Amino acid sequence: MNTDPLFQTPICRRLGIQCPIFQAGMGYVAHAELAAAVSNAGGLGCIGSGSMGSRELREQIRRCRALTDRSFGADILFAEVKADPANSEVTRYTNNVQRCVDVTFEEKVPVIDSIETCTEIVRAVMEEAGRVLHERVNGAPPRGVA
Repeated sequence: MNTDPLFQTPICRRLGIQCPIFQAGMGYVAHAELAAAVSNAGGLGCIGSGSMGSRELREQIRRCRALTDRSFGADILFAEVKADPANSEVTRYTNNVQRCVDVTFEEKVPVIDSIETCTEIVRAVMEEAGRVLHERVNGAPPRGVA
C-alpha cells in the first residue's frame, strides 16, 4: 500500500486503493483486462457494462477477479429506465439493467459506478449490503467523496 500521506484519503481507505484514481467504465472498451490493470496499479478499475448483457458482465467480473485481488467496480448505465405507465411516481429499470444490477450483487462487486441517475432504492440496497455506490455528477465531485 502506498504510504505517501498525499494519497491517504478517506475514499482510498474506504475502497482499499492506493491512489485516488478512478478509471471510467467506458462501454465497449472497459473490460476485465483494463479494470484489473488499473486496480493492480493501485487505482480503482471499472468494468463498463453499458454494452453488455448480464451474462457477459458476469464473465467479465469473474475474469477481472482472476486477474486481480484488488478492489474494482462495475459501471451500470442506469439511464436505461422507463416510467410505470400506471403510476407516474414509479420509475423502473429495463430488464437488462435490472439483470446487470442483480449480477453485481450476486458476484459481490464491491463498487458500483453510476452517473447521477441512480434511485434512492438502489442507494439504500447498496448501503445495506456494505457496498460502495460511486455516483459521478457532471461538473461536480462524486457524492460522499472527501
